[in-house]
Amino acid sequence: MKKILLTLSSFLSVFLCQAQWAPLNSTTTVKLNDVDFIDENYGVIVGDGNTILLTTDGGITWNDANHHNISGDVTNVTLISTDTMYVSTYDFSSATGTVYYSTDAGLSWAPVAADPGLNHRIDLEMNAPSGKLFASSSHLISSDDHGTTWDTLLSNIAGTTSTDLLHFADSQTGSLSGNISGFIGYSAYFFRTEDAGAHWYAGDPFSFPNSNALTTMCFVNADTAFAFMNQYSGWAPSAVNRLVKIFNFNLSIPSPGDTSYVFSNQMVNTTMPDYMNDARFEDSSNGLAVGNAGKIYRTTNGGTSWTVDYTDTCSSCPILKMDFENGTGYAVGANGILVKYGVTTGTPEAAAASFGIYPNPGHDVFYIKTNSAKASLEVYNAIGELITAAETGNEYRLDLSGYSKGIYFAKLTVNGKAVSKKIVLE
Repeated sequence: MKKILLTLSSFLSVFLCQAQWAPLNSTTTVKLNDVDFIDENYGVIVGDGNTILLTTDGGITWNDANHHNISGDVTNVTLISTDTMYVSTYDFSSATGTVYYSTDAGLSWAPVAADPGLNHRIDLEMNAPSGKLFASSSHLISSDDHGTTWDTLLSNIAGTTSTDLLHFADSQTGSLSGNISGFIGYSAYFFRTEDAGAHWYAGDPFSFPNSNALTTMCFVNADTAFAFMNQYSGWAPSAVNRLVKIFNFNLSIPSPGDTSYVFSNQMVNTTMPDYMNDARFEDSSNGLAVGNAGKIYRTTNGGTSWTVDYTDTCSSCPILKMDFENGTGYAVGANGILVKYGVTTGTPEAAAASFGIYPNPGHDVFYIKTNSAKASLEVYNAIGELITAAETGNEYRLDLSGYSKGIYFAKLTVNGKAVSKKIVLE
């Protein structure tokens, strides 16, 4: 679930703590489309090929939460409690999607909504504290009884419009954003509500400074958002990425004409380092974004400049989604990418976190180097099977000759504190 009421204290700790991103073993190599945690330990990741995986220990172990009840690619997950969750699926070949509901932590699932003729995936969002569920696809619908009945809020918004990003800044203000196609490409487009989803109005397209396509949009507060954009070359993304700050939303009621939201804009950055897929801002200065180049980026000056917080070993694997709870962050993406952001202060954690793997990617032989004179090393394959274990010093020679090419995970434990890093065997 993309939390509506991200408390200042929980997200602020992301920027104030000495911490870092580290890869975890997701036990899969499929594309992971979404992640949702209800606290720092209990969460779900979902992805292509029926993938629904649940953890209760902060991502150390993962268990199947599908149990062969759902088929197709799972695109979104929304957690309500340790027992109750929603997921949505999308079948590109048949252009259909379904919302499913579980009240027993994924042991069983029941369909609660379906949409034939989709042109994009179904997105889910929970409007707290009312507990109303929103689902966007060909229509924007909502339910306040766990999917038993649905109200249609916006009809037939598919076709030339593809709006598949649902976000709420608070319990009243939300947006449904995406793109509208024109003659030569795509332009950013969104709907906005300021009354908890009862009424939605389109954003004024002429309030944008250009006609770039939207890649993702996130709120700073109810009246300020950041729009990450790409200057499409025809119908394909280009290398030109921009960041626009939009603010001062006002409802315009023209006569004649359609009611819409007009707003101010500020071009913040015309040379963004990547095509961004998801972003979170703690305030108007501090933010994180994940991109197509397998990187997580950080800004401390409102998006004017960005530094790399994490680089995955698979540089061609997009990172797609993030979620934060109580200062702990998780991000997922293609090729089973799963990385965790957590506090690493203190000697044992710092020693473990600082270990390196060289060369990586590599062939057959890798070297594990650490600041600690004594540590325990465990190496797992992509499905979580332990393939070797050893006690290490400052340097350890790891021989993976004879193993299949692919993704492996090295877990180093120092004084009971463990950190994992990904190994790519070519």
